[in-house]
Amino acid sequence: MEAALEFRGLVVRYGDGVPVLDRLDLRIDPGERVALLGLNGSGKTTLLMAAVGLVACDGIVRVLGETLSDRTVGAIRRRTGMLFNVPEDQILLPRVVDDVAFGPTRRGVSTARARSDALATLASLGIDEAVAAGSVHALSHGQKQRVALAGALVTRPDLLLLDEPSAGLDPPGRTALARLLAGIDVTLLVATHDTEFARRTCSRFILLEGGRVAWDGADLAGITSRWDAGGPG
Repeated sequence: MEAALEFRGLVVRYGDGVPVLDRLDLRIDPGERVALLGLNGSGKTTLLMAAVGLVACDGIVRVLGETLSDRTVGAIRRRTGMLFNVPEDQILLPRVVDDVAFGPTRRGVSTARARSDALATLASLGIDEAVAAGSVHALSHGQKQRVALAGALVTRPDLLLLDEPSAGLDPPGRTALARLLAGIDVTLLVATHDTEFARRTCSRFILLEGGRVAWDGADLAGITSRWDAGGPG
């Protein structure tokens, strides 16, 4: 079976030359729901960005059957939805519905169909038509998070990458988001510090330490026990 997402010998360095990800190997199969955990600076966000060619890297990245390259990156991004950890970073247009419809429109969908799909996706996330017709500047943080997620979902991606999706949400908001994600049929990779949210949305848990996979399994306690013990063992 072809992996949904695979990294082989992945290395990512920033300006100081020290690897953030160091010869990392990881495979995620279609339909898996995976939580990516780690302390600040462990490389969670970098790994998500590497999957869609947003950071320079060495090694092999394969996404949905395609090896990432200059030639394939556009097709990979069209089949992948990504939620950044700061929703304002991906909300580009001043009106909510226009922003969510932007992705389908760029893919050649008619304006009327793109708007209809955007409204339906927003409604599934609890954003009604009145809010959808309004300004993004009037939204709360939680609403912006859902609008950004709608933008990632509206194109019906095969792979969904979420960076700290529960950050800044109140408990009811986290519960609603976890319930929503549980009902989506998509391969899911969630970078998060929120172990309870991870438990509610994922069935496989990966810990990054020192730029590599330090834990990979179905029991989240394997990670939390390391943290309770004071960090890497």
